[in-house]
Amino acid sequence: MTLSRDETLGIVALRRAFRERRLSPVEMVGDALDRAEKSQASINAFTAICRDRALEEAKSCEAAFARGEVMGELAGIPVTVKDIIATKGVRTTMGSLDLANNVPGADAVSVDRIRKSGAIVIGKTTTPEFACKQTTNGSLSGVTRNPWNLDLSPGGSSGGSSASIAAGIGSLSLVTDGGGSARLPAACTGVVGFKPTFGLVPFDSARDAFSGLGHIGLMARHIEDIASALPVMSGPHPGDAASLSRVLSERRLPNQSRKPLDGLRIGWRERLNGEAISKAVLPVIQAALDDLEELGGNVEPISDSVEPPLPVWQTLQHAIWAERHAHRLSPASKIDPVIVDGIRHAEMLSARALQGALHGRTRLFRQVQSWFDRFDAVVTPALARTPLSAEHPGSGNIDIDGNDAGDIRAAWAPMLGMFTMTGHPAVSLNCGWTEEGLPVGLQFVGRWYEDTFLLDVAREFQNSNANAAWRMPDYLPGLYKSSREKSHAN
Repeated sequence: MTLSRDETLGIVALRRAFRERRLSPVEMVGDALDRAEKSQASINAFTAICRDRALEEAKSCEAAFARGEVMGELAGIPVTVKDIIATKGVRTTMGSLDLANNVPGADAVSVDRIRKSGAIVIGKTTTPEFACKQTTNGSLSGVTRNPWNLDLSPGGSSGGSSASIAAGIGSLSLVTDGGGSARLPAACTGVVGFKPTFGLVPFDSARDAFSGLGHIGLMARHIEDIASALPVMSGPHPGDAASLSRVLSERRLPNQSRKPLDGLRIGWRERLNGEAISKAVLPVIQAALDDLEELGGNVEPISDSVEPPLPVWQTLQHAIWAERHAHRLSPASKIDPVIVDGIRHAEMLSARALQGALHGRTRLFRQVQSWFDRFDAVVTPALARTPLSAEHPGSGNIDIDGNDAGDIRAAWAPMLGMFTMTGHPAVSLNCGWTEEGLPVGLQFVGRWYEDTFLLDVAREFQNSNANAAWRMPDYLPGLYKSSREKSHAN
């Protein structure tokens, strides 16, 4: 067996190589740290890099492997954490100048669980202030850039995670998704972004454990890496009411000798309400649908009328911002204008409007839920167009194919916020490339708690489709050690 760069290997292969002493956790973690540091000048994906602590943990992990100890599922795996998720002893700024020196005294539940499984946190990744928008730039961390084109955004709000994963830095990143923040950046950078069923992974920092929007999600290069980490992170926690009694369904994709998706009923939703989709994106997605049928899936369009989800999301999200951040507003405040605008909107809302949005969320859930009476999975475009400029403010109108497409939230990713609100598991992965060499994301959605089954379906697509396989943006200057090109004999 020949092994090259660690970023080409999945977590299962890495752990086997660690256990058999063919690869070193210290070397893998050290290389990830080197790439993180070298990439800062071009990509700017990190707010903190934990070199000393990560290397010490890697040495302890390597020694345990050498002693033959039974190790956790993520032992020795370099992982990053979005800088909105609490990490004990490591600065957690949430992208805000107000929290520039905030150092939590405890890990978030999700971080605690992966660390107990042996994962090694190498750094915190950039996010716009309080994860407020779909691009990743701000007054604290500056501008984060897309490894495929440094003039473009890696998306938001988990842009630092998507940029670093795309550049081969770390195997996994913990992210959040309150409106598409795991899936949108993944689509921008050609990686995998997963939002589990609502409450499956405890979100202990959420102030509203009953009707909140936040999910803890995952980002990686390979579907199998998401599948390896999900059982470690999921399960009940007393601090999150939504997590109680949440159990993964045991349903799995049956083994097929020839066509892995044979007989699978797949619903295809091209648009929610007639929004524009770029001519650069549609042919790539259509080819992916053809591939799903080649794999045995029965793809049928979903044409049911759907209530526009954005007004519901805006009412709920803006009310959350107002409750959490209105006290930060002042004449001298440098808080992101996207949050300021959201707070101003919330201040005009009535209690009746807020309750109406909660009812609207229920209606959206029931509409989507009805699709799964007919289908085993649903697929949609992840984004309506390719990535925006890295400096895009994350508000205002965007264009699609040179035409004004309207507000960014309504036009760029109309399919993502819908499933945040309904709570269904959803994953975005690359399905091909535009003529300009930019990745195109395809979203897969499943039934509540059928996260593993959904990942099975998406994995079959990724593994069978060369266009969906992750590839390295090798042109990044000075990012990789030539010494890592060596082989490791079996």
